[in-house]
Amino acid sequence: MPLFTIENNKKNLQLVPPSSFSQHGILERSHIQTMLRDDASALQAITGESLLVISEEYNQWENKDSNRRIDLLAIDADANLVIIELKRVEGGEHMELQALRYAAMISSMDLEGIVATYRGYLETHPTLDTPPESAESKILQFLDKPSSIGVSISSTPRIILVSPSFSKEITTTVLWLNERGLDIQCIEIKPYQVGEKLLLNSDKILPLESSDGYIIRPGQQSGEVVTPKSKRTQSAPSAVPYLVRHEVLKVGTSVHLVRDVRPQLIVPDSQKRARYNGGIKFLWEEDGQNYSLSALCAEICRRNNGNMGSGSWAGPNYWAIEGESQTLGEKMYEMLAETGAE
Repeated sequence: MPLFTIENNKKNLQLVPPSSFSQHGILERSHIQTMLRDDASALQAITGESLLVISEEYNQWENKDSNRRIDLLAIDADANLVIIELKRVEGGEHMELQALRYAAMISSMDLEGIVATYRGYLETHPTLDTPPESAESKILQFLDKPSSIGVSISSTPRIILVSPSFSKEITTTVLWLNERGLDIQCIEIKPYQVGEKLLLNSDKILPLESSDGYIIRPGQQSGEVVTPKSKRTQSAPSAVPYLVRHEVLKVGTSVHLVRDVRPQLIVPDSQKRARYNGGIKFLWEEDGQNYSLSALCAEICRRNNGNMGSGSWAGPNYWAIEGESQTLGEKMYEMLAETGAE
């Protein structure tokens, strides 16, 4: 995103060219990582969500010979592990493969492991003003849970990649993986020099936001609820955990396809049913495999030779609980409206 200064008595714009972190002596671990680690509000502003960092340079693997280190390990409000990988150089080469490796290696971590990891982190970071013995209570407070009972950690960690730019190889890979149920974000950060001040600009380039929230649509005669898209709340990684958290979705809950994946695409009835199987995954009756609802829409389209288009679906807007016509996305927004939430 270009940055301008306003010049000549508010009559002209002067483009501020981006610089590089190396040009200003800004290092990846000592500076960028530390700034995001220590400033929760900055991390939230850059990622667009509240995250609790539970470890830095995480390397507690069962294979003691592995020297792999996760830059920042966090959890989100939906009890998902979040891997944050940072690069200060252009292109971000191979960082998506590195992050995938980490996600696989850490996917079995449960709440007990998260608490132990956070406790160790607090012991080595006394400036955080949270005593290590308060690790579990701090995590439960962040998750808005009264106790650890019923807290389920997803076995599919999320990934956030942060770099000055990303190669087309990386963005192509990330798009393909997201279509298959993973949750990977690409965020570009760039430094700018304006006079004596050094500024940092961030821009989330993937996943692309749906245009639904920017379009006014006519009302539906059938009484269908028409709701705007806000941030990530209609995508599978947000809507599904929200409904799980409010006990609308439980393991074993049956869902069925209630909207056309693509106009005039004929979908056999055998492909229209699935069961919630934990995390963001649903067990598809057609092949017995687990998918996110978004990835399941893509798979249905592919199997029926439909036009894939961008290959991107907000899955919860296509599926409803068995016996209902209101989609999961609509159900979530109705619940938010009833509670007065934004």
